[in-house]
Order: sequence, then C-alpha cells, then structure tokens
Amino acid sequence: MRLKRRPSEYAAYLLDVDGVLCRGEQVVEGAVQALERLQRGGKRLAFVSNTSLRYAATVLRRIRRLGAEVSEDKVLVAGALTAEWIAERSPGASVYVLGSQELAGEMRQSGLHGVEDPGACGHRCQYLVVGNAPNSRTPVQETLFVGDTLDTDVVAGLAVGFPTALVLTGNTTERELEASRIKPDYVLQNLLDLWATP
Repeated sequence: MRLKRRPSEYAAYLLDVDGVLCRGEQVVEGAVQALERLQRGGKRLAFVSNTSLRYAATVLRRIRRLGAEVSEDKVLVAGALTAEWIAERSPGASVYVLGSQELAGEMRQSGLHGVEDPGACGHRCQYLVVGNAPNSRTPVQETLFVGDTLDTDVVAGLAVGFPTALVLTGNTTERELEASRIKPDYVLQNLLDLWATP
C-alpha cells in the first residue's frame, strides 16, 4: 500500500539502527545528513535494535557518534526490553540466556538470574521493541517506522500499525523485495530518500 503523504511529512520516526544508520562500525551513506535534517525539522526520533548482542548503552554511543542528540529512553534494544518484560512478570526469575554476554548483563541488571549460552534472541524480540516504541505522545499513524529487513522490521511495524519504510542499505535487496508478499509503504535507497520520495 502506498500512502499519499511524503515520507518526510511524519511527526515522528522510529529508526532501526543496524542497516539503516550503520552496518557494523560503518556509517551508512546519507545517515548523518538525514539525522541532522530530521532534528532540525523538530521531528521526534526513537531508535530500535533487535540485536541481543549489545547493551542499550552501547547502541546509544553508536547513535551519538553519528551526531544525533538522543536520550537513553529513546533507544530500545530487544535484550533490555526482553529482560524488563520478564522481570515485570517474574521478578528474580532464573532464565536461560540464548544470546551474548551483554544480553546476560541486561538480564542481571533487571534482577534476573540465569545460565548463559551463545545464540540469538531472534525475530520475536523485534515485536517487543516496536511494540514499546517511546513515541506514545505521537499517534501510530504519525510515526514512520524505518527498517532494512522485510521479515522483521517491516512485518513488526505493520503488525503494530505503523506506516513503514524499507531502506535498501541493509539486509533486503530489490530482488527480494520484488519477490516478497510483504510490502512496505515506502522504499528508499537510503535515509536521505525521505525527502526525495514523492
């Protein structure tokens, strides 16, 4: 479904970090300029990551290195949200951690105890992240979720009701997009295309 409004006309933006702003330690082309332009325009920004490999504080430092003025409560990392969710429902619980040492640390910081084992948090974490986006003052239809992966980012955004944009700077290729039944509202070459896409 294509929306009639331009992708630059939303009040708030929920931006996936990996693949949209960075690829590993590499900054994605146009990301810094796009963040500056969004901030100058007074847009509300929040950042999400479905990685279980890093602390929220680690992701926050990466975003700040890009020049974004952002507070820690605007950075949502799947591991931290998962730990918070479990701790609210079962305080002090023992958990089997399938993820990184940083994920295990997030669990301990939430008062949970457990056994650590390498692995990955998986796609379910993206739903936790998107569903807990810190733009509660902004209606869902006024928040554009921008991601780089069809089967996690776009699916999660659509499930919550966000308009979605897929950037082709990360995991999903144009060929994969064409072959997929999952269709975002906007397709962007990079984040600067927020202003180039009609």
